[in-house]
Amino acid sequence: MFKKSIIFLFIFFWSCTEFQSDLLNKNKRIERVALPDAVIRDFSKKAYKMNRRLWVLHAKNAESFQNNQTTLIDLNVVFYDKKQKRSTKVVADYGLYYTKRQDFDLTSNVVIMSSNKKVLVGHFFHWDNQRETLTTPYIATISNLKTGEWHRGMGMIADKNLETVNFSSNSVGGFNKVEE
Repeated sequence: MFKKSIIFLFIFFWSCTEFQSDLLNKNKRIERVALPDAVIRDFSKKAYKMNRRLWVLHAKNAESFQNNQTTLIDLNVVFYDKKQKRSTKVVADYGLYYTKRQDFDLTSNVVIMSSNKKVLVGHFFHWDNQRETLTTPYIATISNLKTGEWHRGMGMIADKNLETVNFSSNSVGGFNKVEE
């Protein structure tokens, strides 16, 4: 009887430690889900280079994390030229701002419109703050509202004013009738 009790207690405690171990592992998985350090309404960020304003970013909502990333919801970015005039406006549903490099990703319903009436549309774009370029590995379409000319291609790099736009793969293009 004593041996049966010891075996029973051993099995009972061993199974409890297994159960506790499973609970601990599940808790570790839960800890991996990052909660924001701060939730910010009407988020705003400005970038300067040698006392010259480069861009201003606004988002209705932002969530800041310790990994130097800020998730942005319903955002717009205004870029400025060397004369400090608005050169380009960007609108997107979502974004991710990288604090250290001041780069950001723009995602979902991204529309970029320059002051020279060029419009760039796509699902995802990355702004490289050091190179001052917009890139995407996905399909993008650029249209010139003045001339009606348009191009669509996969993979693209452009300057912030959309004056130089290069597609990395075969692009198609055409003209839409422009009525004045």
